[in-house]
Amino acid sequence: MTSRWPLLALLVIGCPQATPPPEAPVCAAMTADAAPFRLLTRAELDRTLEDLLGDLSRPARARLPQEPLVYGFDNNSKLTTANDTWVAASFELAEDVAARAVKERKQTLVTCASEDAACGEKFVERFGRLAFRRALHPDERAAFNRFFTTALLREGFDPALEQTLTVFLQSPQFLYRPELGVRAIVPGTPARLDPAELASKLSYFLWGSMPDEELLAAAENGGLDGAGLEQQARRLLASPRAQLAATEFFARFFTLDALARVEKDVVQYPSFSAQLQSSWRKSMELYFGEVARPGGTLEALLQTPALYVDGTMTMYSPNASPEFQRVAMTSAGKSGVLAQPGLLARLASPDQGSPVRRGVFVFDRLLCQPLPPPPANLVITPPMPQPGLTTRERFDLHGTNPGCSGCHSRIDPMGFGFEHFDGMGLWRDTEEGKPIDATGEIVATRESELRGKFNGVGELAVKLSASRQVHDCLASQWYRWALGRVEAESDQCALDRVQQRFFESKGSFQQLQLAIIGSDAFRFRSGGSP
Repeated sequence: MTSRWPLLALLVIGCPQATPPPEAPVCAAMTADAAPFRLLTRAELDRTLEDLLGDLSRPARARLPQEPLVYGFDNNSKLTTANDTWVAASFELAEDVAARAVKERKQTLVTCASEDAACGEKFVERFGRLAFRRALHPDERAAFNRFFTTALLREGFDPALEQTLTVFLQSPQFLYRPELGVRAIVPGTPARLDPAELASKLSYFLWGSMPDEELLAAAENGGLDGAGLEQQARRLLASPRAQLAATEFFARFFTLDALARVEKDVVQYPSFSAQLQSSWRKSMELYFGEVARPGGTLEALLQTPALYVDGTMTMYSPNASPEFQRVAMTSAGKSGVLAQPGLLARLASPDQGSPVRRGVFVFDRLLCQPLPPPPANLVITPPMPQPGLTTRERFDLHGTNPGCSGCHSRIDPMGFGFEHFDGMGLWRDTEEGKPIDATGEIVATRESELRGKFNGVGELAVKLSASRQVHDCLASQWYRWALGRVEAESDQCALDRVQQRFFESKGSFQQLQLAIIGSDAFRFRSGGSP
């Protein structure tokens, strides 16, 4: 066990340099991040430990408390904080990871001919630069060298290496990403993030992990000035790692974690199982990975007629093999993400489909137009299945209730377009012996051009793909994910520019990410350093 008292002497965060920003922001008003120090999420910490030490155990997800969710995202800088439980768990995690690294990968940590204080200094210099995502400040280097030398004289080289590594992994410079910015010439005006801060922000946005050597070197050598930032962004976007990070964004956006909490009536749906829940999630992740490849667009997300199935999903594709394979959606009207079984099963009741949940999802997630909550005195109970009545017929009666009709006159017409899918996301042409009626209508949207009738999910997806409101909504969601906060009124200038570029690019995900990276909100901090 590493003593925690020496650790306190090493928790020094260097101050940003007092140099003027090389450029002025385009937007005059901006909002400072709620927290100038962004704590790594569990997913970010696990990937950082993998890149830094080759540790594949994903200890953070297993041992640290789950982050609070805001709009489905787990990286809100204001709410993702280190409480007592988190601190205690992170101490133990650092000790275990350090011990495992020295035992299994010592030769990658140190390559010195002799194990002495000079070797320790080389380790501190090299590893500290990687762990802190910047070169160590002189006071940090001196403190770590003193700590290593003291442990070396007291216990020997390997214990000193393990204890110093543990302290690195417990340091706020490692666990947090500072976004303070350099001090502006005029106090109170926006200040540009310094190159190291910008490199980390770029890497964690596009890769979900620490900068690689090329990005670190660019930050150190002025390679992020001017067009350099976009050049590095394009390089990162060309990597398969960017596809994985985009997949994680969609997993959060479509709340895939909720699939583990789906419950079904096994009498009504005997094929339901925990293994099927896992397959639903993997199926959707593979779908997101496909549409997030270079060239991916909003239209591809909503209209790609693909489904990934394995041996537990034979009800969706009878010829499914034990391992996941891509199959084409063949039923008329199937289309894209809105026809994925996992999503449809989650947006359903345990014993039936749910036009309400499906309609609310479209309004909330794809239109960014959340509906008001129902009155507090209203008992919310979906109409029970009845022999001879289809889901649509039962919910039509439900919508005539005066206390419900105000919202359901908007929700149900949207949700009825999903009626070809039952509570498990299985396609059906009839229900209770009657042909399925999947006609729907989009009403009461902010974008008047979007309103109108449609028949089935396929036609709904086409309408949504062309909608400016849907483009703006997805741009807003990705903006929140990139910045780790919800936009404020003062973000509107930057957000308007991001949304415009996304729409003009015909929904290109890469152009959306580049627009966010080039925005003032990504590159500057309001008010300069505190």
